[in-house]
Amino acid sequence: MIDVSLLQDFIAETGEHLQEMESNLLLLEADPGNREVLNDIFRSAHTIKGSSEYLGLEKIAELSHKLENLLEILRKSDKTQPPDREMVDILMMARDRISLLTQELEQFQEEKSDVHDIIARIDLTVSGKKQGASEKPAIPPAKSDAEDTLVLEDSVSDILREESPETDDADNDVYEEDYDDELFEIFIQHLKENLSSIRHLIQELQEGEPVAALLVKALELIRSLSSSAKLYGLQRTDALISEMDCPD
Repeated sequence: MIDVSLLQDFIAETGEHLQEMESNLLLLEADPGNREVLNDIFRSAHTIKGSSEYLGLEKIAELSHKLENLLEILRKSDKTQPPDREMVDILMMARDRISLLTQELEQFQEEKSDVHDIIARIDLTVSGKKQGASEKPAIPPAKSDAEDTLVLEDSVSDILREESPETDDADNDVYEEDYDDELFEIFIQHLKENLSSIRHLIQELQEGEPVAALLVKALELIRSLSSSAKLYGLQRTDALISEMDCPD
């Protein structure tokens, strides 16, 4: 049985990613050639996939994995052949079905809706894209790692190696990609953004801004980091963050 607190964290964070995905899909519909928007959609789908796999949410994990496969192909495709209206519609359908499943989790604590109809459409689209691209050289993905995150990535990577969540062999066979490079990059980016916001709040505090309002904002950021750490099974990281929330 899924831990209720982890499930609530998943529902909250997935809701945020789905909202971002919806906004970006509308942008993609208006500007199909926008690779930055496409990358943002991919990161949202990838994060949902990783979190749902960790919690054993089979339908969301399977659908988000298929969605990720399609998005990866679109990211690497020829820039002269951006996603057409049909592909954007499929992306929207997948996003909406994940949203429905998330609502079911909140209401019933289980996934009820079927996903195989959308998966079949995605598989058909992926098959067609691969066949069309077979005669063209693959375009390597652009590198976007910022130099100023390397030290932070190294330290968090050590924590990830020490704190990889314990799962049984069956889970490992099905979900062997929990901590791949892309998901780790997303976690690092989230960590970096929240720490930057906290530093900004400290600066405002030093400049004489109202203490109460700043503390509320800081607690929201700290608890967001704690939720992410819980979802990724980072117990020591979560414990460290929790000390900031509730110091002895």
